Parts: sequence; structure tokens; C-alpha cells
Amino acid sequence: MNLIKALKGQGFNIEESFGDYLLPSKYVDNDPLKPKKEEFAQLAPSLEDLEIRRKNEERIIKTRLENFSNGIHIWENIQRVDLDLMQEAPSNWNYLPVCNPSQLISLMASIENIGLINPIILLKHPNYHKLTIISGRNRVLALKNLYLKDPQEKYKYPVCFILDDEKTDEYYIRSLMLDLNFSYRTIPQDVFIKMILERHELMKRSKQFRSEADVVQALADEFFMSKSSIYNFLV
Repeated sequence: MNLIKALKGQGFNIEESFGDYLLPSKYVDNDPLKPKKEEFAQLAPSLEDLEIRRKNEERIIKTRLENFSNGIHIWENIQRVDLDLMQEAPSNWNYLPVCNPSQLISLMASIENIGLINPIILLKHPNYHKLTIISGRNRVLALKNLYLKDPQEKYKYPVCFILDDEKTDEYYIRSLMLDLNFSYRTIPQDVFIKMILERHELMKRSKQFRSEADVVQALADEFFMSKSSIYNFLV
């Protein structure tokens, strides 16, 4: 697919991670990939820095509780957004594979014939002009392909739901991404396990459940698996 090759480097090769890393990161002692720890002298934070950090953590917790308790209004801010302003989510947020060439062609044909049915969901950041793709990575890829062969504004400026980074918690966004992707994909086994592990950590940190057993039961219900299978994955 020459079109796919032509699109590489246009926001679809982001590898860096952002925010909390939620997957297990322990190594056996003889693992050659185990990173070496280096100790660096660190200056003690000032009282002002500690107060700023405390207020920031307080704001994050308040937003998190509000998001997980009441949800968010995804459709509150609807705009047409330039494809060039969209960037892929960090690799530790969205690690699911993009569609294969035949699926991409089918998606392009659908958008070309009946339009974009599901708007793209983007995250707006303060003091940064790019918007992060929360849902719709494959749709953006298909639109870029369509615009290359037929430069129409309807492909260049698709309808998007825009979330505000200052009103939406990181854990809620990442839970939303898992929910939106899990419902319709044929997921590779390694990615499926990552989703379970990350979802487990998100559920624990959201403070919605009283015990580990409650978290495991919720995971079993969500992924249509037995509790023993969930425990096996976690172990």
C-alpha cells in the first residue's frame, strides 16, 4: 500500500509514553532487558513546590472521582478539525494495532459512500495546538488516504467530539479507550492480556471497588471470562 507508506511520519509513529505506566514492570534477576538503576543526587523540593504538587494531586483526584461517578458529556464540544492537527495517542495509551490494508480499503469505501458515521474523539490540551486521538485512529488514517487521492474539505475537516484535558482525568480517558476498542475488534492474545492488566490497574486506582475480589469480578463480567481466568492473567 503506497498510500500507507506515504502517511508514515504524519503523526502515526509516536512511541513515547505519557502519564502513569499501568502495566506490570517487574523483571527476573537475570533478564537481559532489565534496566540498570543509577542513583542521582536530588535536591529536596521547596515548600512552594510541595504545595503546588499537593494542589495538583487534589485537583486530579477530584476530577477522577467526578468523571468515574458521573461520566462526561462527549458531545458537549463538537467541531470540524483539520487532520493535520490530530496526533496519535501515546503508545502506553493506545497499543492496539491499526487495521490491515484490506480493512483500511473497506473503511475508506464506507466513508466515501455514506460519510463518517461515528465522529472522531479528540483530547484538547492547554497551551498545545495538537489534539490527541482518543477514538478514531483508523478513521483518521482512512480520511488521510481519501484526501490524498481526492482533496475535498469533508475529508480534511471531519466532525469531532473534543474533550478538555483540564476537565477529563487520564484514567477515565484510558478506560474509555479500552471500552471503545474492545467492543468491536478481533484482538491479538498479547494485546488482550495487556488490556486486562491495564483495566485491572485502572479499576483499582479509581477507588470504585472495595476489594481485589470485587475488581476481579468486574473484570470477569466485562471480558466475559471466569474469575479464575482473570486471576491467572493477573498472576
